[in-house]
Amino acid sequence: MATARGFADRRTGVGLYAFVEADQAALEAQLRNELAAARGPKPPEHIQVVPALPRDGAGKLRTEILQLVAMNQLDLIEPMMTSETDRAFVKSIVESRKNLRDRFNFETPVPPPSTDVVTREGG
Repeated sequence: MATARGFADRRTGVGLYAFVEADQAALEAQLRNELAAARGPKPPEHIQVVPALPRDGAGKLRTEILQLVAMNQLDLIEPMMTSETDRAFVKSIVESRKNLRDRFNFETPVPPPSTDVVTREGG
């Protein structure tokens, strides 16, 4: 199983982060190569292979947790954890996350100050 989540990216506007449930870490490079060779839509910026995706008690995918990982908003995940098992499981996903950009630095760069000297006459 796999899921892709969008995240704010200051360079492109929106980036894609794919989570793939699989046993082998080597799969990440293979997926990236296959997606690039397919010449389809833009492939995800980040592909994270995980042994299992987080699910709730009914087996439904916890996309809200994956969204927060993709957006690098890790501080918002803790209140969603209901048990130590959940914490340990999600911790492994968080520790191997691919998006390490500063999530707060989305402002437009401020141009450098002008070096022109302004003088006042008669002052």
